[in-house]
Amino acid sequence: FAATFFQEEGVMDYIAYRNNGVMPGSRSEDAKGEGRQNVRDLKQDVVFVDRIAATLEALCRAEFTGTMRGGEADAKLQGLTEGLVDFRFSGPPERAGGGQMGSIVTVSVNLAPARDVQERIADKIDTRVQNLRKVMAQMDKKYLDRPGSKGDDDKDKHPTALLARAVAGLNWQQALNRMTGREGHDQA
Repeated sequence: FAATFFQEEGVMDYIAYRNNGVMPGSRSEDAKGEGRQNVRDLKQDVVFVDRIAATLEALCRAEFTGTMRGGEADAKLQGLTEGLVDFRFSGPPERAGGGQMGSIVTVSVNLAPARDVQERIADKIDTRVQNLRKVMAQMDKKYLDRPGSKGDDDKDKHPTALLARAVAGLNWQQALNRMTGREGHDQA
């Protein structure tokens, strides 16, 4: 979902999604009908896209400064923009302790590298991220200016740590409910 906003026409898709609820990849005439069937939490999506942008910026920075092995940052950049993220449950869900309701889900996360990496992908992605950041600064100010929503220490974090933070913000309870509804409790 979020990777769509970092493609060539991603800024236009983001504006259409934010203004009209048009899902990425759907036609504008579908916005009133089928396009709105997938109801998403706008506030969560804004924070999620911001966190993915921080991850992409860290990967671009790693490529430009040479802090990752040759081609590794490029391959992971392209993989992330294609939606290739490797994450799996590390263990079964556990009940939260301390009298709190809910479950604790442990997930391992890694950036999956893409094959056949485009030339100068870091330059392209960096430009797209910066353009989207400008739009988000105007459209999503009320969501992104809250304490804890945007980390000032993102420049010091490894891209995998930033990706883990983005994945941690996903609605895992809803995902588990869907999985248990379809596949059965034993498989979840």
